Amino acid sequence: MGLLLRTRRTAPVLTTAAVLAATLLTACGGGGGGAPSGPEAACGDPVAVDGVTLAGLTAEDVLLVESSFRLEEVVVYDDGRVAVVGRTATEWTRALERRASGEAAATAAAALVARTAVVVPAMAWLPHPESPSLLVGQLPDCALDDLASLARELGDVVATTNGDLGDPMITDSPTTTLDYRGDPAVEASAYALTQDFEDGLTREERRGRAFMRAMLDTVTFNLPDVGEVAPEAFEFYPDGSGACEPITDPDDVAAVLAAYEEGDDDVEARAVPPGIEPCT
Repeated sequence: MGLLLRTRRTAPVLTTAAVLAATLLTACGGGGGGAPSGPEAACGDPVAVDGVTLAGLTAEDVLLVESSFRLEEVVVYDDGRVAVVGRTATEWTRALERRASGEAAATAAAALVARTAVVVPAMAWLPHPESPSLLVGQLPDCALDDLASLARELGDVVATTNGDLGDPMITDSPTTTLDYRGDPAVEASAYALTQDFEDGLTREERRGRAFMRAMLDTVTFNLPDVGEVAPEAFEFYPDGSGACEPITDPDDVAAVLAAYEEGDDDVEARAVPPGIEPCT
């Protein structure tokens, strides 16, 4: 497709550290409402990542999608496999250790992934992941059971609140969306998913947010061992704009990976997990 990888940034961007600081606001503090949070969300023994791949997965296998800035960040599949976008295995492990030690008070799936969106003025964004790879891991069965239980609780709250989980009085924070496709299915979104900014919210709004944070922590703290795999598709944003072009041809995918390998900082492409349609 005559792929042009080099792009032009059309707006000033914040540094990586500033992006991480902003994304920590998406989910801070404990679970609340009786929902587990942090290391207490771990269950059973962690599953080693050796030999785990993302091969053979399709849209029908997707169990849970966590998104921010309308970009998929974490995808859980119904057999317990997990794909994470935009981070390296080393970064994941270090951030998990910081969270477990209390150094970083942020919900793990938000803080560890550190988001692949870069915040710019007027809440525009440019996708600029640190890694072109996908992280892969395997959840134990007990984590899948816990996700199902938490999703049922979350679904009850969503039904009670008509999907409104409150609007904290803070600006320039992302909206986190969880799309659980199990039985029963539930989709919930929350702006500024953090306990630190829940003053003025109702009890049910707080409960719903707590269940969302607990679901994120259930994934993260049951995933201490991750590996890295090459994706089969990318989303490409020419000129650093919001216009998205899918990259699925194997030769074009290889070209993106080569550009990252060569250290091209202007590649505005993000990996797409299996079962997720690029640019939708």
